[in-house]
Amino acid sequence: MNEILKAELSTWLLSDEEKRWEKLEREKVRYPKMLEEMGVNLLRLDNKIIVDVGSGPISALVYIPEAIMKVAVDPLIDEYVKLIPRDTSIVWIQGVAENLPLDDNFAHLVLCMNALDHFENPTKAIKEMWRILRPGGFLAVHCCINNSIINPHPAHKHSLTYSWFRNIVDNHFECIVSRLVRYGWRKWRNKIGQPAFAWLGRRVDGY
Repeated sequence: MNEILKAELSTWLLSDEEKRWEKLEREKVRYPKMLEEMGVNLLRLDNKIIVDVGSGPISALVYIPEAIMKVAVDPLIDEYVKLIPRDTSIVWIQGVAENLPLDDNFAHLVLCMNALDHFENPTKAIKEMWRILRPGGFLAVHCCINNSIINPHPAHKHSLTYSWFRNIVDNHFECIVSRLVRYGWRKWRNKIGQPAFAWLGRRVDGY
């Protein structure tokens, strides 16, 4: 386990049970807003296989009960389960975003929420998410901007910008939703919530 993963794990597996559940609740209640900001509510979801990449221990998939299959992929899955019970409606798979253990054209929708800047290689991770999407499938990304600068933490490896992200995805995806938003508790420019982007794109394969 590398230092980034050790740092990420330490934020979740708190020895104090009350603090651990407070952390889980704080993260979980943000998910509905994030899903809406990305425009996931615009999609029909009851006919989709949905994958959450970098899901963490709870996953926003808990708020999409109608999906025909829900898969959460995270490199720390086997560690999280030691203290945090899994939602049994979700298939949990240990794996890294840069080498997803899923077949080509597997998913109708891929989520990546508050995770892209945690990955070892965000560019490779985006390419992998494109690979597992079916032609015409959707990618939804929610990511803090300049996270390692605004909110320094050993798990925040990269300071990504929205222009960097769009420079990559615009070669392969039709942009459906593009929003600059605020996320979390960190104060930035005298207001709560650091800058972030919420984006939904459709994989384009000739139509």
